[in-house]
Formats: sequence, structure tokens, C-alpha cells
Amino acid sequence: MAVLTSFPALPKDPWQVTRAYLRRPLGSFFANPSNRPLAFHRLGLFLLLVAVTTGKVLIQNPDYLKAHLGSYFTHALHFSLSFLIGVILAELAVRLICPGWSAYQRRTVARQWLIWGLGFGLGLSLYRVSGPLLIPIYAPWVITLLKYVPHAKPADWQIVLFCAAVWAVATFAVIQSALCWQRQLRRKEEASSRHLAAQNPDPAPVAETPPRPAPVAAQTQAPTPAPAAEAPSRPVPALLSVSHDGQQSTIPVNSITHVTVEDHYCRIHVLDGKGPSSVFVCMSLKSLAEELPEGDFAQIHRSHLVNLRHVAGLNKSGRQYFAELPQAGAELPISRHRWAELQERLPEAKSAK
Repeated sequence: MAVLTSFPALPKDPWQVTRAYLRRPLGSFFANPSNRPLAFHRLGLFLLLVAVTTGKVLIQNPDYLKAHLGSYFTHALHFSLSFLIGVILAELAVRLICPGWSAYQRRTVARQWLIWGLGFGLGLSLYRVSGPLLIPIYAPWVITLLKYVPHAKPADWQIVLFCAAVWAVATFAVIQSALCWQRQLRRKEEASSRHLAAQNPDPAPVAETPPRPAPVAAQTQAPTPAPAAEAPSRPVPALLSVSHDGQQSTIPVNSITHVTVEDHYCRIHVLDGKGPSSVFVCMSLKSLAEELPEGDFAQIHRSHLVNLRHVAGLNKSGRQYFAELPQAGAELPISRHRWAELQERLPEAKSAK
């Protein structure tokens, strides 16, 4: 019985587990320019390996396979290149047609499967078109085999099923390697932050000396009320230290206009002399809010944190509320239960009823 309890419990709702997996972000991996060609290299390598190891399933005559290994490996290379070119064409097409939805910083597991699924369709079409033209050149023995043994030719559904299986295994392997890279990067950042905290420990609190007993005459007097102790204020940082694309950098706090949530992580929008820009960081909105000054920043929505210095106005349209940030070119929604608080903190902002 003790052995059974050592195994992890199965998830109660597999659909929720699947949704959580599909929503996992891949932005920090694909936002790094050096990782994009690495992903295509890995995909081509996995396609080639899987095609070599499983391609013999379609060839039901092992004698011909042993006698023509060179042509067999050439066909595996032809197969993998066809699907790799299809994926690259799909990436280019989606980036041109839907640049916002397919932005590298906003990639998730689901979006990556959809984009490379389109690449699978393009690659399959390319393979079926180029096959009759190239196979007779590098593997003429296949034509001879099918001429004398026609039943050795696989059906169309077998070819499509084989291609789909190879593509799915290769795509899953590449996505898992990207998720593993992000986990390792997050662990390095956490270890670096712990190392910095160990090097700069907080000063030890000064031991309080016990008060001296008051004279007897003073004890008969009415005690004067002690002044209320002020709550310790959080230090206001001038620079915000963040890690993005595997690099550590600092952002001036005053230049931050707002922060938005993207796939469980955050995008920091900055306004400097070059104009508005943004940085994607692997941090939660709660952790970012704790590092920013409370007097200047306010969370107006579960997905938005704004710098009050950049809010020019508050708008109300029916039952919807918005904060205007004209310099950042944004109009952010405000939660209804935060509307009154924001009006109190920004009395000078004009609110349209």
C-alpha cells in the first residue's frame, strides 16, 4: 500500500491539464533571435531521425531496403527537407498576415502547434508534388519495385498518417526542448537573484535598550499620549532591474507607462526619447507591482498596471471604464471596483460621464 501512495495522483480533469499545457508561454524562447534558427535546426534533425527510424514501415520488402540503403537515407532527407521548408513558409506567411497574433514574444504552445500545423499542410503538399519528380532520380529501384510488386505501394492514407505521426513527434520534441530551455533560464535568474541577495544582506536590526524606570513623582502625572508611529514606506527605486532574452538590464521607473499581462507573464511598456517600446519579462504582475512605487503605480485591472503620471484622462462608456494614455497610444480598461479608487487618486484627470 505504501508503494501505491508514492505515485503521483492522476489529474482529476485532463481537459484542464491540456488547456494549461497549451497556454504555456514560449515567448522568452522565440523572442531570442539566436533561438529561432536553433528551433528549425532541431525540427529538421528530429524529422530526419524519425523518418529514418520509422520509414521502413512503408517499405514492405526488406531485401530491397537492405540493397538500397543510400536511396533510403536520401528519401528520408527529401522527406525532412520538404516539411522543414513547409514550416518556414508557414512562419513567413503568418508573420505577414497576422503580425500581432504571431509575434514571437506572444507565442504559446497552442499557437506554435497551429503555425507548424499549417507548415505540415504545406510540407505535405510539397512532398507529394516533388516526390514523383525526385524519387525516380535518386531511387529508381522504387519504380522497379512498384512495377513488379504493385501491392508493396502504400495507400494514400498510410502516407498521410505516417507523415502526420513523424511531424507530431518532431514538433512535440522541439516544443518540449523550448520549454526546458525556459525552465533552465528561470532557474538561473532565480539563482542569480538569490546570489545577489546573499551578497547584499539587510542590515541587522539594532537591539533596543530597555527603558529606565520613571521617578515616583513622574508616575503620578497623567501619561502623555505617544505619537502614532508612521508606517515604514517602501523605498522608491529609480531603476527597475529585469531579465529578458537571457540578459539583465535596467529600466527607468519614470519611463514605464504601463504593464500588461501576456500568457501569465508581463510586457513592460516604456516611453523614452526614441518613442514607445516594450519589453517582455518572465515575471508575474504581482511581483512587478511589489517592485514599483505604490504612489505612482496602480493596478486598474487584473491584466493592467499603469503609471499614474502618464494617465491623461478617465472615460466611462456605459458600464465600461477606460484610462487614457495618449503618449503611449493606449486606452486600458478599468475594473468597476477600481473606478472610484482611481478617481480619488487622480482628481485632476477629466472623467467623461
